[in-house]
Amino acid sequence: MSSTPRKGAAPPPEQSAPKQPLITPQVLGVVFLILIIAFAVWTNSHKNKLNNEIARLENSKTTLQAQIDTYIKKGGKLETAKRVKHALNEKLGTLDYLFLQTQDDMIPFWEDTFAPLVLQSGYLQRTADSAITVDDYSYNINMAMTPFETIPAGGIPIEDKPSRFPLVYLPESNGNPITTPIDSRQSSFLHPYNITLEGWYGTYEDVMRFTRSIQQGTSRKMTDKLFTIHCIATDGDPDNSSIIRRAQTWTIRMTVYFINPEKAASGDTPPDPPGAYSC
Repeated sequence: MSSTPRKGAAPPPEQSAPKQPLITPQVLGVVFLILIIAFAVWTNSHKNKLNNEIARLENSKTTLQAQIDTYIKKGGKLETAKRVKHALNEKLGTLDYLFLQTQDDMIPFWEDTFAPLVLQSGYLQRTADSAITVDDYSYNINMAMTPFETIPAGGIPIEDKPSRFPLVYLPESNGNPITTPIDSRQSSFLHPYNITLEGWYGTYEDVMRFTRSIQQGTSRKMTDKLFTIHCIATDGDPDNSSIIRRAQTWTIRMTVYFINPEKAASGDTPPDPPGAYSC
């Protein structure tokens, strides 16, 4: 037999190179390195978050401990504070008549307290030029309140009387009717209400008696009020006030106070203390 190929026969198939594996040690090494780096970044990030959370909790712990210490100290003084408050309330309850409290006290003050002291006491004489000037006092009203007097009686010579006592109507909100009257107490513990007498006639002794009468009060305890006298000045020759004792006209400035016991006092000095105004 001849080994010579026959004419027209197909060539033998080509031999392909063996396939390389997809996952080699080098690829595994790179992937492992990436995982290590990613894990290190993740660990560091969470470590920072953990440290921040630990710091926040420590700060909260310190703050809470400080609050606990404060509450413990206050708790230790609570009974003392209660006793002091009770004593002050009892004391205030015996003296609250000396102050105005709400707008309901305004008319009784002028007609039952001030008018008898000034117009009916006989210490000071009213002249054609006598006048009383006062701070404006606004009456707040709403639809839940019944009508009431707002202007003192006509015999009290307050200048521009109607304009000194304006009305402020507080309407309903969003169409809803109001069923509760207004709380007309002041927004502070003490609130001054200033009064000035001008052109009132009398001697020096008359003025001193008048001053003592409004500061010492009357036998009608509940109509008494705490008056602060700021100044007294003669409208005439000042030499006549203490030597000759001749009657003349005077200016006297004074203050009474509204009180709201529900509010805290501010400082040790009341508003408009004696001498706050000059004549």
